Amino acid sequence: MKHVLVISLTIGLLLGGCALFSQHILVNKALVVNETGERITDIRIVHRPTNKYAAVNLILPHEVFSLGVFEQRMLGSEADVSWRYGDGPLRHRRLTLPTLASLPHVDADEVMVLVYSITAADVVVHMVPAGQSPHLE
Repeated sequence: MKHVLVISLTIGLLLGGCALFSQHILVNKALVVNETGERITDIRIVHRPTNKYAAVNLILPHEVFSLGVFEQRMLGSEADVSWRYGDGPLRHRRLTLPTLASLPHVDADEVMVLVYSITAADVVVHMVPAGQSPHLE
């Protein structure tokens, strides 16, 4: 497994360039938070341009779906998010993902958690330090 990680990091450095690579936030987890009193279903998140994705069929009211990942730099710049609130239509949003430049209070070596907070009509993305509550203030 160490060899795969080293190869992946090497490829990322070669393709992304050292300066570009260093602008991305270090993450170890992604969370999807259902901030509603209803179930949300058919949740799909695709990061662009990397095409990394996560999908989950159901998140109950006020619950959190957690996706642990190997500690790595988040290379996506946008996320396409789709979900269904209750029995309603499928909703779609394209979000700009945070970078170190957009979060000046975050140190380049600080491990963060990527959080998607879904409400009935919208979704927002934000970062919290590993170990902090994912809910919006």
